[in-house]
Amino acid sequence: MYSIWDKVDTSAHIYKIFLRLLTIHLQ
Repeated sequence: MYSIWDKVDTSAHIYKIFLRLLTIHLQ
């Protein structure tokens, strides 16, 4: 069964990766 929390968790994971890449790029 599809859960909204699955989407939230995926979005949070992508956001963390994006934030990490942005941090590396700015250094």
